[in-house]
Amino acid sequence: ALELANGDRCTLLGGTLTVVAGQTAHYGCEGGGVVFGEVDHGQPVWTVHYLAAGEVASQLVDVVTAWS
Repeated sequence: ALELANGDRCTLLGGTLTVVAGQTAHYGCEGGGVVFGEVDHGQPVWTVHYLAAGEVASQLVDVVTAWS
């Protein structure tokens, strides 16, 4: 699971995953948003591509906490 800098909490999706514009939604979030693609572990602060509910463009958001 992930807690994002925008305050949303997201959990790993199971079953058939949704693909939008070639990106796979791996996490569903409490606020109705989704996380597309993989978590970027390449920097000290991890980031994800987050699409908020009702929005048409994703944004890069920092991961505050990650746990399993």
